[in-house]
Amino acid sequence: MSSFNIREVYAATYPTLKSDLKKYLTSVNSPSDVIERLEQSLEANTQPGRHSRALVVPFTAEASLGQPLTAEQVNELCILGWLVQFQTSYILICDDIVDNSDTRRGQPTWWRRPEIGYTAVSDAFIINFCIYYLLRKYFEKHPAYMDLVHQFQDNSFLTEIGQSADHLIASKGPSKFDGFTEENYDFIVTHKGGHFISMGAIVALIYLQLGTAENLYQVRKIAIAFGTYAQVQDDFFDAFSDAVSTGKSGTDIQENKCTWLIIQALKRCTQEQRLVLEEGYGTQEEILIAKVKKVYVELHLDDIFHEYEARVISELKDMIKRVDETEGLKKKVFEIMPGMIRL
Repeated sequence: MSSFNIREVYAATYPTLKSDLKKYLTSVNSPSDVIERLEQSLEANTQPGRHSRALVVPFTAEASLGQPLTAEQVNELCILGWLVQFQTSYILICDDIVDNSDTRRGQPTWWRRPEIGYTAVSDAFIINFCIYYLLRKYFEKHPAYMDLVHQFQDNSFLTEIGQSADHLIASKGPSKFDGFTEENYDFIVTHKGGHFISMGAIVALIYLQLGTAENLYQVRKIAIAFGTYAQVQDDFFDAFSDAVSTGKSGTDIQENKCTWLIIQALKRCTQEQRLVLEEGYGTQEEILIAKVKKVYVELHLDDIFHEYEARVISELKDMIKRVDETEGLKKKVFEIMPGMIRL
């Protein structure tokens, strides 16, 4: 175990990174309004939440080394954790706009603030570019620098491909359910969530120069399984929970999203129930949305979800037990992930 309190070091790292960014903007003669807006967007979008995916970075390194981390390692791993947090924030800003989401973590989404609106797109891009400035500043001489750059690029690209598929399949016609197949759903959740969840562990392994092909394969395989479960869980909560308990308004039905629930419903519904789904899915009318949710209840999708959940958790535990540790990857890494799936 590290002699440092990782959470305290992580929290103390942010002011330094923010100062670095402000100094850089000042050095290129950025207007004060631009500098202030960056600070506002960072505060609003990178600070809330548990920072679970970011903290996976130093905790994975700690679990992998089997010896205390040095002060330099803790500091650098916490910086990388913040860059994972920046990437998470940038992707969520964009996703909230495309999804037309009103709330996240119980607060108005960034773009929904009256003074922000669609200028949030620019904020998202800038937060993303901050990642690469800070990577160069702190890791340019690290032997794994280019591998870290490529990992951040690849993760962003693949996640956005998943997001794009999610949105495009939701608008596919002529029937609103044309693209609602298990194959399409698997693609969406693999790219939208799986790469996202694996990011922290992979970054840590690359930093430690333990990013062998076999280690990265195992991390991605298990993370994709986690990601699928996490997305199915999100789909379930979107319809079966309220904004008070989840901190986010459910919009999957209104947005005509390809979700685990609608795929299960289409596989099990009667012709009469399908007509209800066709009429209500993708609408903004509360009465019709309520009828869709009623069909979900009639089909006992809550019971089916809980059966699925129990089976998948058992399968995941088995996958973790079978992890090959010969190249430096430790089973302990995956003990970090289950409690860190949700944002």
